Amino acid sequence: MLLGLVAAVAASTGLLPTGAHAAPVPVPAGAAAYHPVDPMRLLDTRTDGGGTPAARSTRTISLRDRPGIPSDAVAAAVTIVAAGSLAPGFVTAWGDGERPTTSALNIDAAGQTRANFAIVPIASDGTIHVYTHGGGDLVIDLTGVFSPASSAADGRFVGIGPERLLDTRLTGTPLAAGEERTVDVTPAGVPVGAEAAVVSFTAVGPAGWFAAWAPGHAWPGTSVVNVSTPGAPATATAIVPIEDGRMLVTSLHGGDVVIDVAGYMTGPDAPSDADGLFVPMTPTRVYDSRDAEVSGRPLVGGTTITRRMLDRDDAGALAMSITAVETASAGFLTVYPGRTMRPNTATVNVDAGATLATGAITLSSPAGTSVFTLGTMHLVIDVTGYFLATEPVASSPPTVPAAPPVTAPTGPFRPAMVSADGTVARWDPCTSIDVYVDFAGAQPTARADLANALSQATVASGLQFVVHETTSRERSHGTHTLTVLWLTETELPAFQDGAVGIGGGAYSGGEILASWMYIDADDPLVVPGTARSMLLDVMLHELGHALGLAHVDDDTQVMFPYVYERGVYQSGDLDGLRTLGATQGCLDPSGSTHAGFASSPIADSRDAFEGDPLDPASWGGDVSIMQFD
Repeated sequence: MLLGLVAAVAASTGLLPTGAHAAPVPVPAGAAAYHPVDPMRLLDTRTDGGGTPAARSTRTISLRDRPGIPSDAVAAAVTIVAAGSLAPGFVTAWGDGERPTTSALNIDAAGQTRANFAIVPIASDGTIHVYTHGGGDLVIDLTGVFSPASSAADGRFVGIGPERLLDTRLTGTPLAAGEERTVDVTPAGVPVGAEAAVVSFTAVGPAGWFAAWAPGHAWPGTSVVNVSTPGAPATATAIVPIEDGRMLVTSLHGGDVVIDVAGYMTGPDAPSDADGLFVPMTPTRVYDSRDAEVSGRPLVGGTTITRRMLDRDDAGALAMSITAVETASAGFLTVYPGRTMRPNTATVNVDAGATLATGAITLSSPAGTSVFTLGTMHLVIDVTGYFLATEPVASSPPTVPAAPPVTAPTGPFRPAMVSADGTVARWDPCTSIDVYVDFAGAQPTARADLANALSQATVASGLQFVVHETTSRERSHGTHTLTVLWLTETELPAFQDGAVGIGGGAYSGGEILASWMYIDADDPLVVPGTARSMLLDVMLHELGHALGLAHVDDDTQVMFPYVYERGVYQSGDLDGLRTLGATQGCLDPSGSTHAGFASSPIADSRDAFEGDPLDPASWGGDVSIMQFD
């Protein structure tokens, strides 16, 4: 089992600060503020006398007539549990209109029990509808509702991080069965006066439920997340009511708990503002990698997609359901603001072969939303609403300062792309690199070895790769791409002189614009006298060149000019990748590294490179070329 549960990260500032703005955008109709309620059970078909819902049936639940729920509530924050499902399928929840083609919960097998968080629009008659495709009992718990507001002090969302708050695996203090433990959320940046915390709650333990609620109240009989597979992590988001910056957690049978804080709902002592109000919408599918118009292919493990999920400048954060489908391997998904550093947290953990939906509230950025997947899988994203940013998100550059130029180091690695003034070029770590690979002519282990090499590079550098398999045979696919090809010795004469791989790139000033790695298709790439493959070592070496590393004289390193059976990047290689990677921060899109192309954009290499990409003139602008074998 691969767990996306790692060490804490530094606190970061949300994109929804309180206070006035110089150029506010209009508050949209339907904006609403959050009102916490004592967690209450809205539906339990196991005990309500209505019987177990049949496959393809819908239950309608009345909300506004319940104590403590405002009569004008327009959306509900709920945990939906499918208990003892009759068959594989999904659950959909919505308000007005026809049932949308989205899902709030997915079930893999009969008998399974799973929970998920969702913000569900409330119909005009005060109800929500819940459809179960496979049939089985349903349990729905409510933690809060949203009521119309054009401005409010309390009930506005402010994003954080996400920030790791608690990991009992590291402290060695798992919950005992039935134990009620107080958790202070203020170390993650939640103010004492906040009325609720938005958390990602991961449980690892025996099969059973875990719950969270505000101190000073008895356990309300509700749950946040259910563990269906003993020992496997189960993750769910929740908006948990808090008192004085604290919440209580408990579990049925005990186990470890990991809590990441994504933000909080302001309390009555906050300034009145429109920032962070919620705007509900009909659940809408915004991304599905199974769709041929998107890609029709699963995302390869180690891939990051970045896109604007909603075409709105006032969407500061999104309420989403993220579903992993047809997972080829165990792994996790991390959702975070686009064009920012990926946090060391997990939005969902998933087993091989699983289909799993997880609700999330995630900050957006001018670039949109990024989703990183560790594990190969299809990805489906549905949006149920957004949190308002009255200062237009798209008009503001990322809040990451441009990093100073990297100076040439004197350590056990050498940068490859160095301008005349000594500026070292690197990739922008806040934009994923599109990898175009044609496996024609490749050795048998090519797919596995490429995935291994890219994974090692991601861990070392923080750079993110999106892999696209192609049959185009183009030598380059344009800016911010890495092209991987197997070429014959006739196609690339350098291979006739003993080289087995070529790595290179185009750069200008401090930015690498595109790279390539070519592998000898005529060489079996096995260790002489054995059947052991050398392909992984060749790929690691050429990928190092493509990411900005030159040869070194140290024969213990992968970047030594001759192939050795290392299989993993060594200390100097890792230092080089780290130095040229995410540790240096985002490149400034308006900075000097792009100035040469303001009036003469770089040519699209799909048109410019019919054969050899090593022609700076074909790029336009002041571009240099580097290439090593």
